[in-house]
Amino acid sequence: MRNVLIVLKHEFLTTIQKPSFWLTTFLLPAVVVVMQLFTQVIAADAFEPTTNLIPGADLGAAVESSTAAHPPIIGYVDDASLLGTLPPGIPAGLLRAFDTETAAQTALQAEEISEYYVIPADFRDTGDIVQVSAEFDPFNVGTDDLMNYLLLYGLTGDAAKAAAFVDPTYSVPQYNLAPRQPTDNGASSGSPLAFFVPFAVMFIFFFLITMSSGFMLQSVSREKENRTAEVLLLSLRPRELMLGKILGLSGVALLQLG
Repeated sequence: MRNVLIVLKHEFLTTIQKPSFWLTTFLLPAVVVVMQLFTQVIAADAFEPTTNLIPGADLGAAVESSTAAHPPIIGYVDDASLLGTLPPGIPAGLLRAFDTETAAQTALQAEEISEYYVIPADFRDTGDIVQVSAEFDPFNVGTDDLMNYLLLYGLTGDAAKAAAFVDPTYSVPQYNLAPRQPTDNGASSGSPLAFFVPFAVMFIFFFLITMSSGFMLQSVSREKENRTAEVLLLSLRPRELMLGKILGLSGVALLQLG
């Protein structure tokens, strides 16, 4: 037992005295949290209110006001003659037609429009269109469904059919099988933390297991490279050596958890 305690103390003190231990303990979780917040902000900015202009998406006063406050003017070059008639519910000024792609590009550079689409003459055969934005944003897909809806309306002439092609399940009713119980003041008892806590616990355990196994691998590899393992195995039993290492690095994991 004395040998186990010696190995335990050595592994624990050696590990926590490394600068890399403290960097990974504090810096890595901070980087993960920042990345999660950044992706949440990017994802929130990616959704445009124009998607709600499709029938079945409940176009309300809030959507109309947000669209009016920040009009995402969309330009288009319609060489296929599909957007001559727009479906009902599309606000005036949301779309702007251009005769040539050069004119649309000029308006985009002048920040008169947020983006523009080029609908080639062979769209009915190929189904391909070109989207041009002022800046590359792989997360922004807010106007794609709207443009698909407009093109489908141009092909079918029926707003309901076009909306069904875009989202066949928009009218399917949803039922909550586990409704939240209201509190005394009538508010819902659900908390936003209920969504993040499981992910946080999962990340903490994954982080601890990964780091502890990495420290174990480094310790064994280092002793094997400098021939320390042979000397240790002459002084104590392999079971005592591994038990001390496991207990010492378990203490390191508990320190990280605290």
